[in-house]
Amino acid sequence: IAPTTCINPSFINWKTGRRYGVCDRRKKKDPLMQCVKYENLRGFIVIAFQCKKKGTIAPTTSSLYVSFAVPELRKGRRYGNAMRRCFARVFVPMQVTLAAGSYVSFAGVTEILYYKNSENRVYSLDGGWNIPADLNTDEILPYHTTKPNGASVLVPGFFAGIDAAVKELANFDLKTLMEPALYFAENGFQLPYLLAGLIATNYNDITLLRTEDGKNVFTNPETGKYYKLGEIFKQPDLLKVLQSIANNGVGEMYNGTWARDMVSLVKKENGVMTMSDMSAYTVNWKNPINTTYYDYLASTSGTDKAGSGGVELLEKLNIMELADLGSGSYLSNSTKLYWLASIIRFSNFISLYLRTVPNAVDILQREFQLNFSLQNRTSKEFTDSIWNQMSKPDGMDDINKKIKKLLGGHSSLATNSASHSDGVVAMDKEGNVCSMIHTINSLPWGTGLFVHGIALPHSAAINKNYIKQLKPGTRLNSELQPAIVFRRVNEDKVRNLGGSFKPAMAISVVGSSLREVTPQLLTSVLDENMNPNQALYRPQFMLPSLGSYWQDVQVQRCTFDQNVLQDARNKGQLITEIDDKTSRGSYGLGVLIYVDKNGVRYAASTPTLDGIAESEA
Repeated sequence: IAPTTCINPSFINWKTGRRYGVCDRRKKKDPLMQCVKYENLRGFIVIAFQCKKKGTIAPTTSSLYVSFAVPELRKGRRYGNAMRRCFARVFVPMQVTLAAGSYVSFAGVTEILYYKNSENRVYSLDGGWNIPADLNTDEILPYHTTKPNGASVLVPGFFAGIDAAVKELANFDLKTLMEPALYFAENGFQLPYLLAGLIATNYNDITLLRTEDGKNVFTNPETGKYYKLGEIFKQPDLLKVLQSIANNGVGEMYNGTWARDMVSLVKKENGVMTMSDMSAYTVNWKNPINTTYYDYLASTSGTDKAGSGGVELLEKLNIMELADLGSGSYLSNSTKLYWLASIIRFSNFISLYLRTVPNAVDILQREFQLNFSLQNRTSKEFTDSIWNQMSKPDGMDDINKKIKKLLGGHSSLATNSASHSDGVVAMDKEGNVCSMIHTINSLPWGTGLFVHGIALPHSAAINKNYIKQLKPGTRLNSELQPAIVFRRVNEDKVRNLGGSFKPAMAISVVGSSLREVTPQLLTSVLDENMNPNQALYRPQFMLPSLGSYWQDVQVQRCTFDQNVLQDARNKGQLITEIDDKTSRGSYGLGVLIYVDKNGVRYAASTPTLDGIAESEA
């Protein structure tokens, strides 16, 4: 249904004050919106589009992004690029105007993948968590506790990552990027329903009222009560920090007043963070890792660890290709559902085991007669060996028994199922492509500790089992899976990646089931020729349930054909059906940009959040 009335909230140009609504756009009063389509499905407003040779962007959350996207896309004609669009998305609507530190934070981390067309090169930036040098994992408490929880705080990499990427890849400065963030922190915005609900739920002594700083942020001075839906929400404490960063650089976060006050608060809460931990932080530039998938080349974040999310994604694609899953739909083909779920579940387990168990490579080799090293997991030859075990009679039955045995009575390995993140993808007219994820790996507002309006995540509590396997002072292994996909072409004139490939897709998935949903979206678009909106709207299977010993996948009740589910179960794949409310906490939430063979671009954002897709005229 294409709505003809303004059923979506109006959007405001943050500088001019002009309001944009669905009516205005459909009547083409604004020339930037001429290629936008609106669809109202399942009760959500999804904004998707298709257009050719235009700058495009799609974030997972915040339709308020349009407030900055419209004038920003105009700027893109003169001096913007895909990196500018990615970063513009992060600063304005996510942290300052919508999140307020709830599900993403300036004290979080980021992972960025960027294809620079003029250099025919993919850049991979790791702005992940650093473990404090003196951290003792026994001191890390469970999340949302009333006890001192400073040991749950890790060294953040978000600002360092953004700063490094701006300097290396973008053609604008950090101060320019900060302008809209400063505007909304100072002038405020009407509190949206998502943030209002989170504030109401967490306005207690464990979280938002834990510190005076937090109380000041979320208590409306006019009412003396917590901010409610529609009230103007301002962040004066955050404004001061952002002004300092805009004027003096990101050193404020690692060597300045904010860093010193953060270290002081963490120590007061029985943490061990030091200024040396903060000042020593650096981002890691790495070579991306790649694999071919039929006529495509998939590129994802570089790594030096076998259990990383990028390695896992490439391993899945390699096995999926051997399983010949390139045709048919997992919604109607029980064989594809069985193998897709089995492959994803197996590869997920291997990664989690490598991240959480001492001597995991040796143990896995003893059980599977396979060496799951970094080099092997990304190779086609090693994938052949995995598939040989899987595909033989009773192969998956044997593998499932080994998985359950290796869990040693523990029904579930620790995962980041409680983490909160956001993703964004962008592509400009020159063919530059960005895929970015930033996260807090925490429940809303994490520790409940605030430093000048910025929430400190409890990422160490979520990642405790991972941290146990690493040395203090090192970088935490990432399970994020941003990806850029290139299509094989025959034209000699195409220079990208040695003349054989050109950009076809950018994907970024967040949420508890990001590892399950990323390959589902890839096969939906690349193999079944779905556009991004169709792929994001189709039912998905989600991460294994607690207590299943990593044997099942979960699906939302009434979304899959019962005959298909039963056939997959008969083949040996356990499938647990869960209700709508439960499934909302387990979704994988994606954003996609896809370019077809004719150069037409399609983009869409997840239907379960407030994200939109945007383009310039």
